[in-house]
This record gives sequence, C-alpha cells and structure tokens, in this order.
Amino acid sequence: MEGMALDWDKKNDIAEMRQKIDQLDQAFVQILKERVEAARAIGELKGNHKVLDPKREQEVIERIVRNCSELDPRGVKAIMKEIISLCRAVQERPKVACLGPEGSFSQQAAYACLGSSIDLEYLEDIESIFRAVERKSSPFGIVPVENSIEGVVYSTLDAFASTSLGLSISMEIMLPINHVLASKSSTLSQVMEVRSHPQALAQCKVWLSMNLPQCPRKTTTSTSAAAMEAAKDQRLAAVCTPLAAEVNGLNILAKNIQDHSHNTTRFWLISKGQNSTNSLQGMNKASILFTVAHKPGSLFYALEPVKDAGLNMMFIQSRPLTSNPFEYLFFVDIELPPQGEKALEALKEMEKRCFSFRVLGVYPSIKQH
Repeated sequence: MEGMALDWDKKNDIAEMRQKIDQLDQAFVQILKERVEAARAIGELKGNHKVLDPKREQEVIERIVRNCSELDPRGVKAIMKEIISLCRAVQERPKVACLGPEGSFSQQAAYACLGSSIDLEYLEDIESIFRAVERKSSPFGIVPVENSIEGVVYSTLDAFASTSLGLSISMEIMLPINHVLASKSSTLSQVMEVRSHPQALAQCKVWLSMNLPQCPRKTTTSTSAAAMEAAKDQRLAAVCTPLAAEVNGLNILAKNIQDHSHNTTRFWLISKGQNSTNSLQGMNKASILFTVAHKPGSLFYALEPVKDAGLNMMFIQSRPLTSNPFEYLFFVDIELPPQGEKALEALKEMEKRCFSFRVLGVYPSIKQH
C-alpha cells in the first residue's frame, strides 16, 4: 500500500509540474507575440532601411547567452536565432539566393545565418547568385568561400572581383560539413552505385572504400542533385546532407561518413550596399580586395600597416588581373580586435599604399556547431 501511495504522489507531482509547464508555455507565447509586435513597430519606424542588422542581432544573442549561463549556449543561440528570424520576417521576409537544389549545404548555411523564416531562390552556380543580388531579385545571397579540406572556392572570389562596388559581405558562417549516405534502400548490401558532387565523394573516399569497395561512384552537379537521383532508383545511394535525405524521403544508412571530423566550409552572406568602416565596434572580421603597383616590395609595403597594428591576417589569396596579364589582385581577411580603432587606422593607411582598394565587408564571423 505504501508503494502504491508513493506512486500516486509521484503522479500528482508530475501532473502539477506539467501544469506549470503549460502555464509557462502560455506566458512564453504571450511574450513572443509582444516581441513580434515590437519588431513590427520597429520595421515601420525604419521605413525603407535595411531589415538585417548583423551587429545588433549578435549583440542580442550574446547578451541572452550570458544571462543563461547555466544553460547549453548552443541551444540558447539556436532558439534566439529562430526568434530573431521570426521577428525580422514581420518587417520584411528576406529572400536569399543559394546553390540548389533543395537540401544543399548552402541552404543550411542560409538558415544558420538568418534562421528559417526566409524564402530561398535555388540557382545553379555562384555567378548566378551574384547576378541575382546585383539586380535585387534576391536581396541576399549565400556563397561558399573556402573549405578546410578542399581549399578556396575561386569562383566566389572571381565573382566578387568582377562585380559592382555595391555588393558587400554582411556576415560569415563557418558550417561543419557532415555527410550522410542516403538511399531508398534499407541496407548497405542493396546499394549498387554511389553518387554525389566530386568534392563530397573525395571527402568521403576512405569511408566509401572501406564500406562499399565494389560500388562504382558517379559524380553529380551537387549533393542535392545526387539525393534527387537516389530518390528515383533504389539501387543508388547519395552522399548528401541530412536535410537533402529528409527532403527526398531517403533512408540514412550511415551518418558522419566524411574522412575528416573537422571538415568545415565558410560561407559569405552577400547583399547590396557598401559596408561602412566608420565604426568597427562589434564586428570581428574584415575582407579586403586590392591591387598594388607591379614592382618589388609593393605587396609587403601595402600590408605593413596591418603588421604594425598587430592585426592577425587570417587569409590571403591572389587571383589573375584579367586586364593585365601576369599581374594580380589580392584578397585578404583580417581579424578585428574588440576595440577597432587601430584596425580602422591600419585600413586607412593601407588604402593610401594600394593602387586600388575595396573593403568587401566588415562583419561578424560566426562558427556554427
């Protein structure tokens, strides 16, 4: 009897706590509605000003994380990203051009930057994304810049070099690349062929050789395209994203099949409108495109202010200057300190020493977990 009473007490306690959770949920819903209405009012006050404010959004997220120090920061960030995305959408629902089809890593990167309250325009190549942003059919675009295994995405740099001065980087997201093997089949033994983008196949070469040594591999235009093909033929398997597997109704036969666990791609969110370098407060990265005189020591001379200011140069890449054979333009990423005054002076001094100089963006760089 005592045991039955104890069980009864526990059931009562659980019921009470569930009732409390229901009450908290109702209070949360009311607060969320009020936050959305406040965001709508801010949008009306802004008028035609841009809806995305990466600096302000990061400040809000970081403040909430600090105030919830006892909770998992990754979960708190994910929740706040979606709340901000929902509130932003009542001002204006962003449209983002990205590499398709649906289920691509570019789509994941777009969600990581802006949350899921966005509309996506799927395009076939990076140049098309830049054109879409330039002509404002999509106010934003998401483009891959560099993979930690495969290296630089040159078509992104080349597109920036040939585009108008009005395009800039609003945000950077570093996205972990986690591949899955997906198929309509339910077991590995039923898979007769593996398909994916050449980079994805290369990044999973060891796993595929060990687990499917007899299966031929065929390249596709994207991991998402491979998933679409696998959805039409049970004998096929795709190396793709979990999202592409879900979208195409595939079974995930194996997770995290990439050969390197720290495989990461960084993406840039691009938009129309030049970045201002009047204030670097709250931004942690700057990207610059410049050319120098074709003479000895000119590159060192141009970068000397960066060294003298003690700034960390995180990336440098040269690309051919098409108008002058065997001369080059340079892309540089610089890490910005919390107090940006020295960096601002260094950039101003650097501009004086360059033949041409363009700030591609001053922006927050975020690592997605």
